Amino acid sequence: MTIFLGCGFAAKYREGGGNFSVPLQWMLGLRRLKLDAIWLEVLPATKSAREDWAKIDNFQRRLRENGFGGRYCLLYQKPASDGHELDAMHCIGMPRRELFDRLSGPNVLLNLAYSIHPPLLLKFERRIFCDLDPSEIFYWMKVTPSLENFLSDGGHRVLSA
Repeated sequence: MTIFLGCGFAAKYREGGGNFSVPLQWMLGLRRLKLDAIWLEVLPATKSAREDWAKIDNFQRRLRENGFGGRYCLLYQKPASDGHELDAMHCIGMPRRELFDRLSGPNVLLNLAYSIHPPLLLKFERRIFCDLDPSEIFYWMKVTPSLENFLSDGGHRVLSA
């Protein structure tokens, strides 16, 4: 089974240590448990392609430095949109065919801070919303019926209604 760690905030901030360290700790834990984990990062395009590619290069370098060079798929979204259409995104790191193969097999998405949105969100067999700010969980439970489970950073699992 593939465990996707869905993130949309680590690649955006080239010097944001905390923004990178949170999903990194998740990936390190999943690796320690010997699970087949893939870091799935969505990076919306900005007005500067040069800056976007600097972010992508930095993200790839940091993953290689931490032993995850072959364990990620960065989805570059140009143009940026709230909807995540997989066919309109450029796959970096993992080949598109491998991503589709993994999505067609048993999988689960750990969706950090609701980083992955429909329609991409609905391609995952199981979806778990991992709240990084417990005060927001009640809002997301109300507006995201496409999520199956919620997990707060306090470790409490709440089943959606």
